[in-house]
Amino acid sequence: MKKSRFKFFLRITIWLFILLNVLTYIHAYKFTHFSLEDKKIEKSKGIEQLTMMDKLALIPFGVDHPKPQNEVLPNKNYERVTFPSRGNKEIEGWLLPVENAQGTVILFHGYLGVKSLQLEEAYGFNEMGYNALMIDFLGHGGSEGESTSIGYGEAVDVIYAYYYAQEELLANNIVLFGASMGAAAILRALSISEIDPTAILVECPFGSMEQTIQNRFTVLNAPSFPTSQLLVLWGGLQNGFWAFQHNPEDYAKSVRTPTLLMYGKLDSRVMMEETENIYHSLSGFKRLKIFEESGHQSYCRNEHDLWMQSVEEFLEEVTSGEPYLSI
Repeated sequence: MKKSRFKFFLRITIWLFILLNVLTYIHAYKFTHFSLEDKKIEKSKGIEQLTMMDKLALIPFGVDHPKPQNEVLPNKNYERVTFPSRGNKEIEGWLLPVENAQGTVILFHGYLGVKSLQLEEAYGFNEMGYNALMIDFLGHGGSEGESTSIGYGEAVDVIYAYYYAQEELLANNIVLFGASMGAAAILRALSISEIDPTAILVECPFGSMEQTIQNRFTVLNAPSFPTSQLLVLWGGLQNGFWAFQHNPEDYAKSVRTPTLLMYGKLDSRVMMEETENIYHSLSGFKRLKIFEESGHQSYCRNEHDLWMQSVEEFLEEVTSGEPYLSI
């Protein structure tokens, strides 16, 4: 009798484990691959706004995300540019130039983002005297592709964008700016390549792929084990990499470029501890700026004056050569 019960519970356990893997495989796929349906798909709510019914509805099949699109254009003169990246797929960018530019800032957006969402930042860099080169990562906006690897493959896009600016636009004094996924991609790009920007400006990069998935479960008030680990496993394998090693905290150890690391104190998706770990891992000249009234959002839009002041002061400090006197 006991033996038959054991076999029964063993079978149930095995089938539940298989079911959990099937569900997480589906969720991981939809998390990193965009829907190609022609019909307009309503933009998803932020996870913080999901009701209990919303959460229950997501359990079987996850969320269909349409490929993010640019819904607005710059309100000033700009040039559309294109260049190849991974798999010879084409990246689309917008170049917003200024006269007598001090340098060029290349802007990289976050997960489910597009370049048009960083127009306020681009205008801000123009005001500071910098050309702004805004790009859509592959899979986003006007660029080719229909998937994302949450900053892993996007690091290669960062490298291609840097060399495009350097070789085709003849840009010097190149600065890299990225938010969330874009920030993670910049840190990885510096750790795997020989690109040498003047400085990097990174907002709210996650500490590790596993941690950022766990944080989403925390926001949902749901237990993360073992689902978050399975999502990381399947998400990475579906996109051709080992996602447990996709850790900006580790990438930062290779970064010696002057870095302004920015964080919103109200952020529920990236923890302060992750930001502090990244900051302490950075090897070169660095500054940490906390935005007290911001969450996981554009600091430029939410705390515009403070963002402008913080970024401009940092860039002036770097370009003057003063930071190297204090290292």
